[in-house]
Amino acid sequence: MEVPLKTVTAYSSYPVGIEGTVNSAVRAKVPGNITDVLVDEGEAVKKGQTLFRLETASLAGEAGAAKANVNAAQVEVDKLKPLVEKGIISNVQLQTAEARLAQAKANYNSITANIGYATIKSPVNGYVGAINYRIGSLVR
Repeated sequence: MEVPLKTVTAYSSYPVGIEGTVNSAVRAKVPGNITDVLVDEGEAVKKGQTLFRLETASLAGEAGAAKANVNAAQVEVDKLKPLVEKGIISNVQLQTAEARLAQAKANYNSITANIGYATIKSPVNGYVGAINYRIGSLVR
C-alpha cells in the first residue's frame, strides 16, 4: 500500500489579546447624549477625525444668554465712560462695570468651549476598538 504525500495545514489556538502600540481611550470633556457615531469598530481613523458628536441644544441656549449678558455689560461700560471722563461719577463705578464685562466674556467663552468639546475627535492615527456607546447614550 502506498501512502500519498500532500500538504496539510494545521491550526493552533492560543488565549491572547491583541493591543496596539499606542492605546488611547477617548472620553468626552462635557456630559451629554450622543447624537452621531461617525465611525465603526475596526475602522482606520486619522488624528483629528471626528468620531462622535454630543447634543448641544442646551449649550447653544446658554451661549445665547451669555452673549446677551456680554452685550448688556458692554453697553453699561460704554454708558459710564463719558460720565467718568466728565467727572460726574467716580472711576470705581466704571471699574465695576468693566469687571462685570470681563466676567460675562469669560462665562461666554467657557460655554462656547464646551460646545466645541461636544465634538469628540481622534487623538491619534489608528484603528477604532470597541465602541461601548451608541446614539442616545448618555456620557459623563
